[in-house]
Amino acid sequence: MELQHTPPTIAFGADGTAVTDDGLVLKNVQKAERINTNYEARVEAPFESWQICRLVRRDFNFVITKCFHRTVGRRSVGNHLRDLGYDLRLQAEYLRDDVASLETNPEPDVRTVPLRLFTHLGGSLYRSMLIADKAYARLNYAFAKGKVSESDFQEYSRNFELAWADIKAYLNDGQSDKSAQELGAAQGIA
Repeated sequence: MELQHTPPTIAFGADGTAVTDDGLVLKNVQKAERINTNYEARVEAPFESWQICRLVRRDFNFVITKCFHRTVGRRSVGNHLRDLGYDLRLQAEYLRDDVASLETNPEPDVRTVPLRLFTHLGGSLYRSMLIADKAYARLNYAFAKGKVSESDFQEYSRNFELAWADIKAYLNDGQSDKSAQELGAAQGIA
């Protein structure tokens, strides 16, 4: 008997927050939905590790939306982002290989996150997240069984997390967390 899978539905709160029917909060969904492009794929992304599930729900839509806007008509920016994406993929594969000897949880708690992929880089980042998710799931299971210490866990995951942080930092380069009014006031023009 094959299990039937129904994709989660998304509800939007008055503040624009997206929440799946099983309670997962997704950030920047509306920004991602506004993008109009010929390239699109919708996926129900299965995640076993809480770390990658959280990272994707919190940052993924922001990153791919920002990638789309930053690369339109700018080949050098696109090339640099592609290189950062390659680095993330490489780090995900290294992480996968480093933890391959660790036992897999026979009964993983899989959470499904609906995603819209609308750039080639977004598709690549998504595949990197799936690779890293399996590795994190192994690490979580080994940690729970006492076979991996917290410092070992951090050592294993550090390079992948740094590669993701590099992408976010590049996209935020020159950006400010201050509002336009705050920036204007600081310059004496508001």
